[in-house]
Amino acid sequence: MNRISINDAPVETVSTQKIVSYIDGKIDDDRIYTFHFDFDNDQLLSIFHDLASDPINVRSYPWYDPSPEQSRINVGWSELDVLAYKEGRPSTINDYPYIRELIKEFDSKIIAIRWFKNKPYFAYGVHFDQASKKERLRLTVNQVMYNYDLTEQEARAYIKWRSNGTKTAIAHLLTQGDEPIEFTYENQKDYDSRDWHKSTKDYRYHYKTALLNTHWTHYVTGDCKNERLMFRISIFDKNFWDTKKMLKDRGL
Repeated sequence: MNRISINDAPVETVSTQKIVSYIDGKIDDDRIYTFHFDFDNDQLLSIFHDLASDPINVRSYPWYDPSPEQSRINVGWSELDVLAYKEGRPSTINDYPYIRELIKEFDSKIIAIRWFKNKPYFAYGVHFDQASKKERLRLTVNQVMYNYDLTEQEARAYIKWRSNGTKTAIAHLLTQGDEPIEFTYENQKDYDSRDWHKSTKDYRYHYKTALLNTHWTHYVTGDCKNERLMFRISIFDKNFWDTKKMLKDRGL
């Protein structure tokens, strides 16, 4: 079923809470930390369009509905692509000096760099960022060593980090629509996924650039008017609080 309004979505918003906006001042709590960093939006847009112009780089996620109006596309470099670059192995990251600068700026042991483009009617249901069951099942030491040219120690460390999913993420919106990111009132990460739910008390935020606690259950509903393009640095080895401290220590 195609959505023709937000209310038609299977993931409609139910929260009655006021949206907290970065425009009114820095947001700093257990779910989100907003900060200013002078990202070069023109460069990020140019690199996105360059990568997205080659279908081999594009992954598509229909989520609820496979129709083109509902889709999300994902381009960029996985954590193993970034690891290869950092270790001096061949990587297309070498073609983009600005991405090399950002890796140096926001480096952690294991990160991924992605752009997510959502159609206006796209919606994320309640979730937290975790490796899928399919991903966890295929992460054997021998396969990772063979497929990614890693030592046994590197492979075991990678599997440990990757199996937990993205612990936190720096998100920078390259478009600014009306949709907020929403976090469940209670973190439902440890609930059975069948019990994930929304409530009228859920937290709602507008941000431009923020560190997100991706291990707190959250969701986004498109505003049905604008495409949404986000640049994201996913961090696998540091949690939200440790990364927030790092940003604060740097004056961000």
